[in-house]
Amino acid sequence: MTAYDFRQFQKDLAAIDEQAPTSTAPMAQAKAEFLELCKRHNLTVADVVGFFPEEEGIEYIMGLLSARKAKKKPNSKTKG
Repeated sequence: MTAYDFRQFQKDLAAIDEQAPTSTAPMAQAKAEFLELCKRHNLTVADVVGFFPEEEGIEYIMGLLSARKAKKKPNSKTKG
């Protein structure tokens, strides 16, 4: 059995640090990781929101709804 020494550990960490950073935006990466966890553990959004205290869950859902409404801009064209 070979020993895994501290120097090898440092080399491995350095190799990971030197890898090219992913071009994925942090939010996109977080979303992908979240969806993978939901899939792996068969979770629904209700399961995830239910994990947090009630006030935080409600605040989170309200934030999602307001963000969605902000994305849907009303049509500025007028008929006439």
